[in-house]
Amino acid sequence: MTHSSFWRAVLLGGAVGDALGAPVEFHRRDQIRDMYGELDGLVHHPHRFGAITDDTQMTLFTAEAVIASRRHDGEAFPAALFYSYLRWLATQGRRARLPEGERRLELRGLLWDDDDLHHVRAPGTTCLNALEGGWYGTRERRRNNSKGCGGVMRAAPGGSYEAGVAIGAITHGHPTGYLTAGALAGIIAVLRDGGSLDEGVLDVLARLRSEPHGGETAAALEAAVAYRGDDIEELGAGWIAEEALAMGVWAARRADGDVRRALLASVDHSGDSDSTGSIAGNLLGAMHGEAALPVEWITELEARDLIARVGADLGAPEPAPDDVYPYI
Repeated sequence: MTHSSFWRAVLLGGAVGDALGAPVEFHRRDQIRDMYGELDGLVHHPHRFGAITDDTQMTLFTAEAVIASRRHDGEAFPAALFYSYLRWLATQGRRARLPEGERRLELRGLLWDDDDLHHVRAPGTTCLNALEGGWYGTRERRRNNSKGCGGVMRAAPGGSYEAGVAIGAITHGHPTGYLTAGALAGIIAVLRDGGSLDEGVLDVLARLRSEPHGGETAAALEAAVAYRGDDIEELGAGWIAEEALAMGVWAARRADGDVRRALLASVDHSGDSDSTGSIAGNLLGAMHGEAALPVEWITELEARDLIARVGADLGAPEPAPDDVYPYI
């Protein structure tokens, strides 16, 4: 795969997983069975068929910052992320309380101009509250003590373990909240460079074992690799970061080339189905390419063309201009 086709597949895969999981999030598995029987594809979402949620929205705004930062050699990447996320926050009808003297937020760019990204689809409370506070978290300056999955679910475009950590730490202050984001971005970076999923997991496990607080994320990944059963709920519910990552990795590992089966497995549980589906979809896209994603699901996907364009731009040799992906 070219870099552009690789990132298209990552973003489209994540969005498909998100759309599969969105209608069944907040429902127990027995309720899912009562409503839909055995899941075998997209089901109706209250807003529209194939609807995406905040998981995909925030992933796209992550990509905006990654692309824009390339024009500045990655300088001030956390600040660029923060302002991209503030644009996302504004799409949800919320505004940050920026300190006096801070740079004014500019509401512009490809993502801001797309109406599909202005829908409010159960955004995470931690993300909303952290961003509204008007300053961003880092490893050293933690925003809170949250390890919800709202950091890891948007980290796929990061491009490296270190970038993923920065992505998570902006809103999630618990080490597991940002190290899981680093782990997902790191695994995808290994896949981008031609490695396998297991090689990616081994690479980030080595990094996590060198982290003072990496044990929780490492244990969750080890459990995902070791589990040989068929019930994803044995790994958790996905509301917290390490469970969401483990569940997504488990589903992607069990694909054995059957991407459809793996995506369905990633959302068929009583927990945070859109986030586990997003993570699994990011990984499956990276592993198998866009052609392996079920075409009938891609066809119905909300904002499909926008997602594909952002993926292509993420992998383009030269970064797109400022009027498309604003920097800061």
